[in-house]
Amino acid sequence: MSAIASVTSSAQLMPVVKPAATVALNDNAVAGATSATPSSVVMLGEDNKVSAPLVYNVRGLMADANVPPAWEYTRQDKVSLAMMGNFSTSATAGRFQGLGATLLSQLAQTGQNISQSVLRSSTGKALEPAELAAAQDRLHSNPANSISLTLKTASGKTIELSLSSQDDGLAVQAQISGGKLSDDELIALNAMADGFQSAIDGLTSRPPTLKLDALTHFDAKAFASVDLKTSFKLEDGSAQTLELHADADQRSVRMSGALGNLDLSVDLKNAAIRGDSGQQAKALEGYVSQIEAARKRGDGDAQLLSMFEDAFKTLHSQYPDTRVSSAPQTVSSIELTDTDHGLLTGLGDFSASVSEKSVEGNPARPGELDTFAYTLSQTTQSKGRDQLNRTIVQDQQSQLTASYHKPLPGGQKLALSTDPTTQN
Repeated sequence: MSAIASVTSSAQLMPVVKPAATVALNDNAVAGATSATPSSVVMLGEDNKVSAPLVYNVRGLMADANVPPAWEYTRQDKVSLAMMGNFSTSATAGRFQGLGATLLSQLAQTGQNISQSVLRSSTGKALEPAELAAAQDRLHSNPANSISLTLKTASGKTIELSLSSQDDGLAVQAQISGGKLSDDELIALNAMADGFQSAIDGLTSRPPTLKLDALTHFDAKAFASVDLKTSFKLEDGSAQTLELHADADQRSVRMSGALGNLDLSVDLKNAAIRGDSGQQAKALEGYVSQIEAARKRGDGDAQLLSMFEDAFKTLHSQYPDTRVSSAPQTVSSIELTDTDHGLLTGLGDFSASVSEKSVEGNPARPGELDTFAYTLSQTTQSKGRDQLNRTIVQDQQSQLTASYHKPLPGGQKLALSTDPTTQN
């Protein structure tokens, strides 16, 4: 026996046989590699032997084992060596393993722009120079999987990093514009390497996780803003995307994937309403409990809501130092008293929403969708002309809309199908 529950709540081709890993050295290969040998030898005459299995590429064409991967530049730097190791795997997580940290660290150590790529021919034949150049450009600009990090320094310079991957290629770029980075900026840049890699590792893991703390809690004396954008092609052909922005006035995270969407934004301009660390921790605990209660009541996906909670806590922790930002210390020119602060949450104003992909949960009744959508927000306003005649209002809103299928108490395990007996 089954029932549908609805709740709305609101409060204000062919196998590939690979030969041993070899890389031939040519004008576009990484220095120090060894020459490859043919993957098969056929003797014609009375003694016909095949010394090695024939090798085919993914298109079913016999590949030429003498065609090595084509490199954009001949280098033996840390980035190229990391790419050489990662290129042997096809998994997105393996392709980017340690690569983000290595790229950012090398840029911080040298202060010089970086561009490198490695491509494997998908036709079994070496690419002509024009074809190779076009393929390299596509890999840098329009890959299947991409990661970009943009940092704007407090002195007005811009740092742009990108990592790109697809079945037959891997590429990175790092560029500095607006002038040479100072020693302090290079040190601050290097300090972000592990945090950048942590964010990449979380987003490429299965299931994905959000580890964005190091990118939102950046050195405000060195950097004015941080932007991270990622896009990964999933097994079903869909894309998992994320956009993160952080500066002295605002933090935001937007993510879309197979499970659903989440969108959070925190306003940091009004520093006067923020409380001390103890008050903020208590408020965060209360909001996370509220989100968890909504998940249970609306039968929300635990993985998606876990990412939502992580993003919420990340955006609301370690606010920028008001001595660095230009945020005002008043609400509409009214200075808050200790009593005022005691009545507020201590958190910056925000808006947040999370929604799951709708699913037809009952094959016999396509119109019965399993859904989950939850929003919550906080806004703070003040009215009045002076300190003695004033009103401060902090409005907290939340809304839950959900529908889902569950077995009735004491009934059999839920297994809905077109069979009428599963509907009773």
